[in-house]
Formats: sequence, structure tokens, C-alpha cells
Amino acid sequence: MNSIIKMEETTTKLVLLGRGGVGKTTLRKIFFDRESPLVLIKDNLTPTLGAEVNSYNLGLNIAVHDLAGQELNHWLTDGSGALDLSDIILVVLECSDDWDENLQIIKQVQQIQSKNVPSAVIIAFFHKIDLLTSLQLDTLKARINEFRENNDLNVKIFLTSIQEKHILETFWAFIQSLKLGMCRKNNTNFRDYILKLELLRYFTKNSKADLNVLEKDLKIKREYIQWYLHQLFGDGTLDLEPNSEVVTIGKKGIATLNTLKYALNPKTKEILLSERDYIKGVILSDKTGIPFYTYEEVPGFFNTLVVDERTSSEPGIISMFFAQIVEFGKTMDYNGLTNFQFGGHNLKIASLLSKGVLAIFFVDRIQIDQGSMKILEEFLKSVFTNYGDSIYNYFVSNNPLDIARLSRNLKDDIESLDVILKSHHQNKSEFTKEKLLEMYLNLTEEKMDKISSRDMKSLLFQYLIMESPDTLKEI
Repeated sequence: MNSIIKMEETTTKLVLLGRGGVGKTTLRKIFFDRESPLVLIKDNLTPTLGAEVNSYNLGLNIAVHDLAGQELNHWLTDGSGALDLSDIILVVLECSDDWDENLQIIKQVQQIQSKNVPSAVIIAFFHKIDLLTSLQLDTLKARINEFRENNDLNVKIFLTSIQEKHILETFWAFIQSLKLGMCRKNNTNFRDYILKLELLRYFTKNSKADLNVLEKDLKIKREYIQWYLHQLFGDGTLDLEPNSEVVTIGKKGIATLNTLKYALNPKTKEILLSERDYIKGVILSDKTGIPFYTYEEVPGFFNTLVVDERTSSEPGIISMFFAQIVEFGKTMDYNGLTNFQFGGHNLKIASLLSKGVLAIFFVDRIQIDQGSMKILEEFLKSVFTNYGDSIYNYFVSNNPLDIARLSRNLKDDIESLDVILKSHHQNKSEFTKEKLLEMYLNLTEEKMDKISSRDMKSLLFQYLIMESPDTLKEI
């Protein structure tokens, strides 16, 4: 399939590519679809070069090509035409995937780019860094630095995540990516807009203007930087403290940052909660591993678990394997092992045994912590409570099981379970030990003005669904 389309010279073509499930489409939805944060904040940063920012229309001037991850090998062939006419090639890589495999994708993209579209810029997002431990993140950063030093590939690399504590930095990564691609078209409106955003960001971290640093980072002459600063001081985006060189964020700048924050966070959560992609598969069986129900988010999911055709991906084989592991664990642990986990780069597998029903969950990319296990345990208990008699009669008395009704009900139950897991994971990511300690101390000292009702609400929500997932229905 040839992706070449006729585009106006003023249109920027951005190609999103990467493996399936790495988060490309979610990134596109957050930053481009519906109310883009770029559109929402543009009115706060009016251009100063004699043109309206409204002439930079995100929907008309940027053509975003979100290439299906399942066809990545095809897109990376010379004849696919997928990268032709590109201005920006944004490669989204899952940071927990094999480093050499990710590097190979970047090199393949660079080979096509150098031959067919040498003017295009290549950006690499090492995405979902929230899933890495501190040690894993440090290792990744070291590898990226080594890659930059030892390779001539002209690739700009960012570490990204759409979790709340990282989403703003991911937004700035998008800004940098768009700047590198669009400014090649001499779009003065966009350049003016982006430079103002970058200066505003600089002063969220610095109180004085270091023109040498700004010249290097912004890649414009200092007289232009001074001119932009004059404009930002004049319109109230930045303030200069009297008789000093200390720069603070002005009322207009604060409004811009708040608009950005409140545009990104709710939209991100809404999109994540609307995309049911955490639970990829479920197998329910008796304690010996004979399955009576299987669930696949995408048909054929279990077939994707094996790459060797000599290896079986039959759900019955999988459930019998886990049944043996659980039984083996009981001989080792006097308390009785009732759950078992496997963790890979992209998939977590958790098996639980309760009252003769074995459940095996295939969960995509989130860490299965104690809270997650509690949620899975409650789900399994509800299966026994709601369908236990029918399941028992099916295995013991050979009574026919109404598979159609059971499948329909369990499918709905699993969709609800997925929402609960997402809510738990996203709320959990908002809290660090330091933040919880700060909230506790403020409560102890009755400093109620320093306690965010939103944080308290999220914390209570997380606690409630950990204690009883059924609480979600009441909420």
C-alpha cells in the first residue's frame, strides 16, 4: 500500500510508527485529536511577528500518519512509501523492550530516511518510562548517551510517559519534535509560538536568564532572545522583579501553564480509561486445568504468545501448566500457594486458585502489585459467587453449562475489571511516599489549606477499590 498523498507545501507530514501496543495511537489522541492542548493554549501566546496563530491550524497544517504497528515490517521496507514526503518521523519505542531490537528499528528508519526523505527529521520516543525502576531508567539513560556518542545517526531521543508526573515533559518533547519539523518550512507563526513556549518553560526551572544557555538551546541569536523576552515581559507572561535580574512567571504565564495542565491530565485519563487494553486474555478452568471459559481481547491473542509452531498455545495446555504450578506450590508452602506470577517485557501473567476455580490473567504492561492482586482475587471470588453452582454442576454432574450466557456475563465482568485495574494503576502513579508523607504531616498539623481535595479524593478512591472493587459500581 502506498501512503503517498498530495499535500499542500505548507502542510507538515508527521509519521507515527512503532510496534503494536507501544502507545502511538494514545499519544496521537492526547496531543492531536479533539481539543488539542496546543490549540487550547495558543491564545495565551499571541504571535509577535505580525500574523495570527489561528493561521496555524493543527487540523489542517499537520497531517498525522499513524501507521499500524502490526505492519511495521512492511512500513520499514523501501517500497512501502510510508515515509515519503515526511517532515517528521516519530518512532515510538517501548522502553522496556529489548535495547538492540529498538536500536534496529531506529537504524532501519534512518536507512529509508537517508535514501528517500533526507530532509525529514527522526525523533525517537522511548515511551512508558513509568514502568521502569530507578535502576532500569539509569541503565536506559546510559545506553542512550553511549548511542549518541558512538553513532552518526541524526536522531533526537526523548524519554516519555503519559502518566501524570511525566505528561508535561512528554508535551515538551512533542513541542520540540514539531519545532524541528515545521520550522524547516519557514513557518514564522509556529516558530514564534514555540519559542515563546520554550522561554516560558525555561523560567519554570530558572530564575535568571542565561543567554549563553538560551542561545545554545533555542538556536537563535541573543538579540532575538532579548526581543522575545521584551515581548513576554510586556504582555505579562513573565515578570522582572524590581532592581534585580530575577524573573518570575507572570499572571498570563501562570494561566498558560494551568490551561496546559488542565488540558492534558483529564484528557489523558479519559482516553486511557476508554481504551480497554490492559487485560489481553483470561482463562478460567477447574483446579486440574480443564478450561470452561477463555477470553481474548483480540481474536487469536493466545496464538501470539508463541513464535515456534512446534509449541502449543492452546488455552487448555496453558491452564494445565499453571494448575500444576499452583499444586506444586502447596507442597512447599504450609499456607498454600494460591497465586503465581510471570513477568515479561510486555506481558504479566498472574494465576490464582480459589475454591476450585483457577484463573489465569494476561495483563498488558502494568506492574501487578499487591493492590492489583487484591483486585484480581476479588474478581475470582465474584466468579465463584455468581456462577459457582453452574460451574460445579458442569464438572461434577456433567450438567450442560449455558456457555453463551456465561460468556456474555463474564465478558461484561472482565470489561469492568479492566476499568478497575486502570483506575488503580493511574491513581497509584499519582502518589509517592514523599507526597503521602507531606499530606499526613499537613493533616497532623491541621494545615488544611495545603491539602488538595483532588489528591485526597484520588487517595480515597484508590483505597476503596483496593479494599473492595465492587465499590466502583457504587461510585
